[in-house]
Amino acid sequence: MPCSRGHAPGNSTGRPLRMATPLHMPAPDGGALCRVAPPRGAWWLLLLALTLATSACRPSPVQAPGVTSMRIVEVTFEGVENVDERDLADALATRRDRYNPFEPPRMFNRFAVQQDIQRIQAFYHARGYFNARVVDWTVEPTPDPDQDQRRARVHFVIDEGEPTFLDSVRYGDREIRGIDRRRLLADLPIREGTVLNVDDAERARQEMRRRLQENSYAYARVDMRIYVDREARLAQLFYFIDPGPASQFGNIEVRGNRRLPDEAIRNRIRIRPGNVYRHSLLRTAQLDLYDMNVFSLVTVESMADREQRRAIRFDGARPPAAWQGRDQTLRAHAERVHEQASESGLSLAWDVVDGIRHGAGDLARLDLFDDVAIIDPNVDILITVSELPSANYRFGGGIGIEAGRTEVFGRANAVWRNVLSPLNRIEADGRLGHAWLPSLWQSEETGIVGSAQVSYARPGAFFRLADVNLRLRYEEDIEPGYRYASPRARVGLSRRLTRDLTLSLGYNVDLFFIRDDELRGADSESLLPREFSLAYFDLMLQLDRRDNPLSARRGDYSELSIELGETFALGEYHYLRIQPEFRHYQPVGRRLVLASRLRVGTIFNIGDQPVIRTQRFFAGGSDTVRGFRRRQISPYEFALDDGTITRDAACLGAEESCRRVPIGGFSVAVANIEPRYMIGRDWLAGAIFLDGGFVGDETLAWRLQPGADGLQLGTGFGLRLITPIGPIRTDFAWRLTDDPAFAGIRRFGFYLSIGEAF
Repeated sequence: MPCSRGHAPGNSTGRPLRMATPLHMPAPDGGALCRVAPPRGAWWLLLLALTLATSACRPSPVQAPGVTSMRIVEVTFEGVENVDERDLADALATRRDRYNPFEPPRMFNRFAVQQDIQRIQAFYHARGYFNARVVDWTVEPTPDPDQDQRRARVHFVIDEGEPTFLDSVRYGDREIRGIDRRRLLADLPIREGTVLNVDDAERARQEMRRRLQENSYAYARVDMRIYVDREARLAQLFYFIDPGPASQFGNIEVRGNRRLPDEAIRNRIRIRPGNVYRHSLLRTAQLDLYDMNVFSLVTVESMADREQRRAIRFDGARPPAAWQGRDQTLRAHAERVHEQASESGLSLAWDVVDGIRHGAGDLARLDLFDDVAIIDPNVDILITVSELPSANYRFGGGIGIEAGRTEVFGRANAVWRNVLSPLNRIEADGRLGHAWLPSLWQSEETGIVGSAQVSYARPGAFFRLADVNLRLRYEEDIEPGYRYASPRARVGLSRRLTRDLTLSLGYNVDLFFIRDDELRGADSESLLPREFSLAYFDLMLQLDRRDNPLSARRGDYSELSIELGETFALGEYHYLRIQPEFRHYQPVGRRLVLASRLRVGTIFNIGDQPVIRTQRFFAGGSDTVRGFRRRQISPYEFALDDGTITRDAACLGAEESCRRVPIGGFSVAVANIEPRYMIGRDWLAGAIFLDGGFVGDETLAWRLQPGADGLQLGTGFGLRLITPIGPIRTDFAWRLTDDPAFAGIRRFGFYLSIGEAF
């Protein structure tokens, strides 16, 4: 999105004020070592240690003029009543030091304070307080008992003055072909009669331009002027809308590619020369190119955003009818508005001119048959890429801790790109470790765990309709109640349907070799055969509208997962497993985010045999219901020493010992509410949470009343260390509800992982 240009009162420099929405780009190649979902391991501990060590070796930055040896420990305000003090503090260069290990300390600078006085006035002006001023400021130096430097407490005294109200908003009366005026102006974040807020007015300006660009007007320009009657404290807001010509996509130019041909990149995106221009397709094209996993950086921009203009001498001939210049009447209208406002005693308080410099004021006033400044409705597209290396090799290791499991492991990963031909991608991943269940100090089950995987991916196969991926995997692991070894294979297709919507489907064949099943020898439908095979189709539909997949602050995420087990080829079990999920992230102020999630699911048994235990639902653990062990929330069977099976948990406290085995259920519900608060400015966050989960042994049967046979609840708090690879999360939780099946399991849980729980 282009930047905006504006001039605030008192800004003697005349420099443009940049107002642009940041663009969060997805990780181009997360690989197996940077999963967004919280893994059970912590290979990143080694990376964190290396980061801290290397940061300590960096050379000291050049000291800025006016910097003192006083560390800023507090910045306070007096007289602030009508704006958020935290927003005001974030707008200043003088900020409290937050002891962030990833940045240098914040020291007091007397020159910065003088500039902050102007920033405070500009901050208030943008919120309708044009008479606000800084009455006084003080700095109080105090000795630091722990270090050989002093601490500074900075205090500002502010007189806010009275607010200015928005008296009228005018958009002009020009009709735009192909756009309903009511839809163009609907639900804009400005209202007459409210206190003037320039940020809201700017958001409305950008939204109108976005709507125009989504309806073929690539060169759309929306200018804004605010006139103020300072005595009456009333403001008039004028928008000058010039859509420019209706446009279509033109030529597509590719830069930066070395190994991948231009045509492969053009074929990947959905922009075609001659199609009607829609600005959102640029973002979709960027995501499509990132999905290829061959680029570290991708930018897709229209030449309309690079001030595309062509000045051509026609030698007496008229320009083509489709080529248009700017509407010169718009400039005349703006001049009339300015003259009328000046005659009425209004002063120009804010003048925002669109960052694309192709307006009427930029066009030469030349005769139509001489040199003519024109706008070509065919908008060329520029794609700039930076390719990933042909091969990547990564090695790591770590420790994973959660209630019910402790694990140490090593890991290796290799990726080869453009194997034999462009776009072919092969990845190998290996993991080897040792696990203790439920913990290192109370080990009931222990052993070697690991996995090895080789995958092949080819984007744009099948007439460029979908990406193809093949995967071969072997893993050995320990779950509560049994151990297993499993060779697996999957062939899948995936496609990004829109910018936010992705569809993937595949066919899987899994072989299982079961060892040490605690139900062995018992007469139970949940008994796992020593060897069995699963064959199933999987479908995943994802709608991702989050602002940042690693650490979302705004937006929502929806997912529908369907698994169909089949018996007509390689499988032995016939079932249908459906599980939708919804997550929502709502910011509350600048530092608080309210995160929530709801997941439900059910299994239909459509075959002759009971659904195998490995495919049933379980809950509990670091990414579902904290306060419980992994897979702790589940129906149970208890195996007695004589080989009989019971569902009565009373045997856990009886003289005759029995073994507790979670067997999984046919219905699941998981709900989470988690307020997340930024403690440090950008490196430390805290959270409190309430998790609930239910797993039932019947299809389409959810009992959500808290209690032994219903919803299990857990609560707690945690810290998140914000790093470039995602938040490092520590959670402390305890369960609020109990069940006889949980006898002997402690109520407290500690979890250490990377990434948020959801």
